[in-house]
Amino acid sequence: YMSEVSHQIWGLSPEECSLYPENIWSQVEAGSDLETMLASLQDAAQDLSLRKSDWRNVSPDGTVRYYQGQGMPQRLPNGDILWNSLVLDITERKLFEQNYLAAQVERIDILESISDNFYALDRQFNFTFMNSSCAELLNVDSTTIVGKNLFEEFPGLKNTPFEQELVKVQQSSQSAKFELYYPAFAAWFDEHIYATPSGFSVYFLDITEKKNSEIALQESNELLKIAYNERSKILESIGDAFFAVDKNWIVTYWNKQAELVLGRKREEIVGENLWEKYADAIDSDFYRQYHKAQENGE
Repeated sequence: YMSEVSHQIWGLSPEECSLYPENIWSQVEAGSDLETMLASLQDAAQDLSLRKSDWRNVSPDGTVRYYQGQGMPQRLPNGDILWNSLVLDITERKLFEQNYLAAQVERIDILESISDNFYALDRQFNFTFMNSSCAELLNVDSTTIVGKNLFEEFPGLKNTPFEQELVKVQQSSQSAKFELYYPAFAAWFDEHIYATPSGFSVYFLDITEKKNSEIALQESNELLKIAYNERSKILESIGDAFFAVDKNWIVTYWNKQAELVLGRKREEIVGENLWEKYADAIDSDFYRQYHKAQENGE
């Protein structure tokens, strides 16, 4: 069932909505929110929970409006999902929020008080504002930079992911969030770009220390992996049976020779308690020597 309000929402009759649902999805996709909506629907369908999501809708004539969907899924006896949904037009509210945010962003007293580095651009990518923390980080004068072009002042940003994301925001009016390495400063930045009625607002943070820590950790993990693989190669090549256990006697390693000598495959024993698998060895000299070694740490 679809109410007659579908004419106002999608410009389609209830019958057209039922027969050609792709005409609805194409409008959501044109607004760049299709993936988000489908993910929301999928999550709600899995746990049969109330779905509430907003999306940008672009009609075939190019009209942009914002809608909010609220729906409760119900699983039918045959396994199909039935949706009882309500669609609300929230365009006025969204536009108010966007205009309010834009107005707030342009208030210098607020922008100077925030800890993030911030600057504003017009539609030609010329600076219209830069807060003091940003100017200090970029080593420029926040007053003389106004009116100058971003890519002329910072040519290293040309042909980078930053320029690509900025152009995407320009074309879609959707915000962007990404990390960027800028060689001129030998630094990593967490970038946020928003479209505004007059151009763009850019917030960014220096995350170099965080990224360096992540890179160091990744390199350390790679070295450990290499060392582990080398150790495994050595242990697999020796002619002796070798195995390792933790302090609870759980087997953590079992080489090929151990498989032959002790009669158990690696996949059968790794992760298992050694003495549960070899109960007949309990109270043997072998058992006592191993426990003595563990107690003495030798």
